[in-house]
Amino acid sequence: MSQRYKVLQIDYGSQILKIVTVKNAFPTNPLVCPESTVLDSILFEYNNSSVRTVAFTLTYNRSADDHHPEYSYNFSCKIDDQDHEAYLTTNTSWLYELKNRCEYGEVIGDFPVLERELQGLKGSSDDQVGKVLRAGFEVRWRADNGLCQKCILSGGTCGYDISSNKSCCFCRDKPYETTCSSI
Repeated sequence: MSQRYKVLQIDYGSQILKIVTVKNAFPTNPLVCPESTVLDSILFEYNNSSVRTVAFTLTYNRSADDHHPEYSYNFSCKIDDQDHEAYLTTNTSWLYELKNRCEYGEVIGDFPVLERELQGLKGSSDDQVGKVLRAGFEVRWRADNGLCQKCILSGGTCGYDISSNKSCCFCRDKPYETTCSSI
């Protein structure tokens, strides 16, 4: 299943996009349960200096035991307009313990979040976990840096043409292969 993302911020100099899943891009909407995130590794890579992957367990018909392990954060989210109990954890060994306490559970092992947002997570408030999810994460787009630099110097914006699978230069009049026309 492919996901759609909203771009929150672009840093052209370091080729970093801050993105969030469209489903959780708007703070006024209910929090949607995380899904596995799949990025096109030809086009993007996680910005490892700011992104950390965490794990989620979505639980269904959980036992009455309210204890949840340290470094796991309980929150509610929606799937197809139905409320579900979920946990974010930074310790994957707890992930399966939480899943096993349920009649049914789903594990999402590697979900990207911003490290700085995760550091601010305190307690187990839905609002705080929601803030982490809505903050998105950073990816670096893979492009030929030399071509991008030439494009930017010619007045264009470096981009990627998915039909040709090549870097391109977006200019005022139209996209070009490497640099904007001086006409």
